[in-house]
Amino acid sequence: RVCRVILYVTLSYMDVRRISRFLTTGGLAAAVDYLSFLVLVFALPLASIFVPQTISFMMGFVVSFTLNRKWVFKSTGSSKRQLISYSVLALINLVLSNAVMWTFVDVFGLNSIIAKFLVIVMVALWNYFIFSRLSFTNK
Repeated sequence: RVCRVILYVTLSYMDVRRISRFLTTGGLAAAVDYLSFLVLVFALPLASIFVPQTISFMMGFVVSFTLNRKWVFKSTGSSKRQLISYSVLALINLVLSNAVMWTFVDVFGLNSIIAKFLVIVMVALWNYFIFSRLSFTNK
């Protein structure tokens, strides 16, 4: 019984550390995504919101993949397989986030800066489970 308690506390501590690292990584990736979006929106007079949305998303993707693989999940699995898996899931995220951005901005008339922030929060909510279960296993 004592061994189970020790094991549970140890695993809980490891989960807390990993979740903390995931949140830090997500925060950094989100900051790169959001700040590059702001620069692109204000520096370039682009007609479509999808161009800065897609470019900034890809910049955040690079930060996210690298830090999640090396620091959060300390993955030793095949980087090629993980990159493919992560890319497929990120592409789904990109399509969904572009659809939500379009809905917020073009349908509801929400400011694109606010819409981008809301989209980043929504993507973060589903990423931990998906990426921890599918992308960064040590297979």
